[in-house]
Amino acid sequence: EGGFEAAVHQTSSWYSLQNLQFNSSYRFRVYAFNQLGYSAPTNDWIVNTGPTQPVGFSATRNNSTTISMSWGNVAGESSFLVQRSAGTPWDFTTIATLGADVLSYVDNAAHEFESWTYRVIAVNSTGAQSVPSTSTTIATTHAPQSAPASRNAPAAAWRPAPPR
Repeated sequence: EGGFEAAVHQTSSWYSLQNLQFNSSYRFRVYAFNQLGYSAPTNDWIVNTGPTQPVGFSATRNNSTTISMSWGNVAGESSFLVQRSAGTPWDFTTIATLGADVLSYVDNAAHEFESWTYRVIAVNSTGAQSVPSTSTTIATTHAPQSAPASRNAPAAAWRPAPPR
């Protein structure tokens, strides 16, 4: 078990670690120290890092109410969260939780004439989440109806204007 120690200024209340490994568990504890020595440690904090970000996310409108999505696999994931936002792209709601290695989803609940923004998040067995995939916005529309075919429909005609 490796260790790491960092000293921060007495007025500081945070420290940032970088280059942590994905799908890993880290244990943290804090000590105070001065010229007389170290205090008793805080309780341990266990931090689990999430899996890597899903890549290759795409969403395609199949018809006026169906959106198909797909993405690439992520090492160490135990599930995926498919999220959708209506209107603002920052108000996401989870619409499906999928098992490991499930790399596609079809949303059959989209409404006509609305814009939807989709993204996917990988989750590992500790419940730690990845950074969300890139998001894709899809506008749903109503499919145009064909013009009625009728023999009694009026015919349009064009005549050139008389010369001046």
